[in-house]
Amino acid sequence: MKKFKRLFAVILSLAMVLGMSLTSFAADPAKITVSLPKGAEDATVTYVQIVKPDPASASGWAFVEGYENLGITIDELLAAGKTETSENKANDNKNAAAGTINTTEKLGAALDKVDMSNATPAKSDGTIDVTEAGLYVIRAEKTGWTFTRMLAYVAYQEGSQQLVADTKVSAKGAKDGVTKELNDPILDADGTDTGSDKGESVATTDTVKYKVTQRYPYYDADQKNKKFIITDTLTRGEFAEDVAEKLQVVIKSGNANGSDKTLVAGTDYKITRNSDTKITLDLGTFEDSNYYNSAYAGKQVEITYDVKVTEVTWEWPLENDVESTTSKDTPAGGSDVELGDPEDNTSKFKIISPSVKADIQKLGENKDKLAGAEFTLYVKPEDAAEVTHVYSVDAATGKGKIEKLENSAVPSGQVGLKVVETKETEGADGIALFDSLDAQKEYYVVETKAPEGYSLNTEAYKLNMPEITETIETDKTIDGVKYDTVTTYTVDSDKVTIDGRTEGDRTITDTKLASLPSTGGIGTTIFTIGGCLIMVVAAALFFASRRKSAK
Repeated sequence: MKKFKRLFAVILSLAMVLGMSLTSFAADPAKITVSLPKGAEDATVTYVQIVKPDPASASGWAFVEGYENLGITIDELLAAGKTETSENKANDNKNAAAGTINTTEKLGAALDKVDMSNATPAKSDGTIDVTEAGLYVIRAEKTGWTFTRMLAYVAYQEGSQQLVADTKVSAKGAKDGVTKELNDPILDADGTDTGSDKGESVATTDTVKYKVTQRYPYYDADQKNKKFIITDTLTRGEFAEDVAEKLQVVIKSGNANGSDKTLVAGTDYKITRNSDTKITLDLGTFEDSNYYNSAYAGKQVEITYDVKVTEVTWEWPLENDVESTTSKDTPAGGSDVELGDPEDNTSKFKIISPSVKADIQKLGENKDKLAGAEFTLYVKPEDAAEVTHVYSVDAATGKGKIEKLENSAVPSGQVGLKVVETKETEGADGIALFDSLDAQKEYYVVETKAPEGYSLNTEAYKLNMPEITETIETDKTIDGVKYDTVTTYTVDSDKVTIDGRTEGDRTITDTKLASLPSTGGIGTTIFTIGGCLIMVVAAALFFASRRKSAK
């Protein structure tokens, strides 16, 4: 009888265990849903589990065999996985890869050490079925895109230590495209950014500051070919001889404490000044050296440098092209693509900055167009040391005037200027053409020589420049070259206007000099003869009077 009781107890125990497990067996597996950015919905997604539940450990978790040496603790990984999910209450785990949560820089390096060569593919709809809580490393891959690895924290359902909860993870990635922008903001008097940058319009000898940005590409350690090269080419501009010393390459949040890291030429990358108009930066390949550093993967690279403008006109603007080249080799290193293969990923970006012209027209008082006048153009310089003249408004007449600067300091209420050039009005239209002007600068013009027979107009006039418009076009082809993006700044020179006039009025009027008539009527002869006769009569009377006195 005792044996039956014991057997019955065992059977009952087994039944209880089975009964408690039925809900687990019946439940569908939990899902990790990977949200991919627009344009990369077809990316390949794979995953591996690196941390699993372990009731015997103090923390309740343990590394999956083979992942014990990632250089990071389970507690740090758990903190990383939980931080962005508010302890996973919303079951919405965002990307916890390097640079996103920044709890420790070790996270990105640890995720990169995870061997993904035998990773399990996600389902065709991009979801991952999981039956066990823990931490999962997820990788998204798509040619022409860079993704940082994701860390998904899969928790138990609330009130259960058996059923795991659905989890969402958002992939952090971007297309391997290079972008370029101007990098010299114009500030208001109070220091507020106006939203415009110097360089939207340019003049010859201007210095333009640029910033090139791109996401640092991700390559697995075993990838055969790593390539990350940026080439910059100028048209009507040139790089300084010392561009290698002055150019800066910065990895945003590249330091362990989350601050920006400035890379060192020759140590972290190679820069080559191919010519006055072209430079190449090699951040990933160079002969037998390899500058690529996976710790920066997914972070933003910023390259800043200056360009000297040369020989621009209103018809021929400054053009700046940047091209980025990254490897098209597969992350597992299975591709036979060799360095320099034209199938590498390339991205091109162009910025076009125009110059402005101002054609000053000389008119007579009857609106006749006059050649032979000279005008001098002045500009307000950025460097106060270059000031040679000052503009002011005459209190008595209300007219502008330009005078030489008498002292080193510009008097209050006056504008310091320097001479740009002097031009003569020519042709039937009486035009003096000033070209290669910067619409973002302040110009003044004054007549310095009048046409023959006309008075000099000494009033100084300020030129009002028209607004600059920005046009951004994608997938644009110029002269047979296809660009991902082209940013074009435009200025309508016909709208340059003398201050206070209607739009487009650039005329300055002179009056004729006063003179006696030389034709028509009786002329001047009779007056000359009459004057002579009067003088003769006066002389005769004078001498007659003297004789009379002598007698």
